[in-house]
Amino acid sequence: MKLLPMPRVARAKINQTFGLAVGQWSRYRKLQASLKILDWSAAEVEAWQLEEVRRLLTHAGKTVPYWREVFRETGFAPGDMRAVSDLAALPITTKAMLREDPDRFISDDFDKSKLKERRTGGSTGEPMLFYCTFDEYETQLAHNMRSLYIAGVKPGEPHAKLWGYKKEQVLANRVAPLTGRLFFNAWDATPERMDKWLDHMDRIRPVSIYGYASALHEFAQHAARVGRQPQGLRVALSTAEKLYAGQRRDIAEGLGATVIDCYGSTEVPRLASEHPDGYMYWMSDAAAHEFVADTSAPDADPRMLLTSLQAWAMPLIRYDIGDNITLLDEPDAPPPSLPFPRIGLGIGRTLHVFALPNDQRINSYYFYQRLFPLERVAQFQIQHLELGLIRIVIIAKEGEGRNAVDEVKGAVAGFVERYGDSVELQVDLVEDIERTARGKRPLMRSWVAEDKAWSPESNPAAQS
Repeated sequence: MKLLPMPRVARAKINQTFGLAVGQWSRYRKLQASLKILDWSAAEVEAWQLEEVRRLLTHAGKTVPYWREVFRETGFAPGDMRAVSDLAALPITTKAMLREDPDRFISDDFDKSKLKERRTGGSTGEPMLFYCTFDEYETQLAHNMRSLYIAGVKPGEPHAKLWGYKKEQVLANRVAPLTGRLFFNAWDATPERMDKWLDHMDRIRPVSIYGYASALHEFAQHAARVGRQPQGLRVALSTAEKLYAGQRRDIAEGLGATVIDCYGSTEVPRLASEHPDGYMYWMSDAAAHEFVADTSAPDADPRMLLTSLQAWAMPLIRYDIGDNITLLDEPDAPPPSLPFPRIGLGIGRTLHVFALPNDQRINSYYFYQRLFPLERVAQFQIQHLELGLIRIVIIAKEGEGRNAVDEVKGAVAGFVERYGDSVELQVDLVEDIERTARGKRPLMRSWVAEDKAWSPESNPAAQS
């Protein structure tokens, strides 16, 4: 039986009812609570955040083996905190520490066997296993929904998600006329499959699509090639990868939507969201943040540490998430639209800064700036394979082949001239670019230990 499309208002109501019927009442309730915070003043948010940090650390000091030991050895007292910057008295939590002995970081108040196991995608090095409660997970999803709301998408409006699923979401897409939800698998982004995605979008007419920056870009490029701009799409939310200016432009043109950048991680999914006013806002009710200077890359933005306000079963305190990020300092900027700090994403993942022989470093954005405008290249990826070996793999536009290779070599000739004695640069023409475990196809990838060797413990200087 073919299900006919229905008016958007009716479908939105059914979508909300469907969500509640499958047990998402908690998520919608948390969404309502998170929306109320948007009406607070910045001072109220700051005071609330400090009190939440105190509560979290008091809980960790009493129930988490690792933090109980740290507080005992350092004499740290959460109740004495006067500002989030007081966290600098505590050691930094690294991914390596959590991988080595995760049980030391789990609260005694929770039964590990009943916690939800989650894994990061490994974009900053290698995947990491961590734990959360179902309630914490629902809070995170509610914050994701709030990002849509901030972008102008109301709860229940038809929505598409482009993600790295383990299998095709056949049943979910079959009932999409009722639920208003479409699910596209980034692992299977072939031209034929993307044509079917466009068919689904013509039928359901989602107002928003949410996905990896690279996947949205690939889909938008395809839509532009076949001349099928989705009807009714208003917003494209990019997340999970750094969104580059050229990608933003192509997504906007190919999908005919306003592009909104979102920033987060698997551990804390929605750390920041772009507002339609053009600024990115740090969600202070999701996590507290600190900044630590990166002496190994003086030109890089500071490294970010976060203390999650959503993780109580396995508290993440002064957690080195693996990103560089900075607050914006624009004295003449218009008044903020939200009661949160405005930020700039800087270079994004720390691994986007490549270590080279002889203690040299280069921001991989150097390659992006030169490759993205090229006319003969359809897609590319910068791969740092060894300290002295960088490989650029490209997919050429139809009929271009070796011309595309020559175009790339010409674009990066300056790098070869400067670093050629110590770094080999390969340019290879390929038919496909391998995806990561989550189905992403990032522009930059690294397998070099030195790219991952920066240690915040070696430089305790922090800026609040």
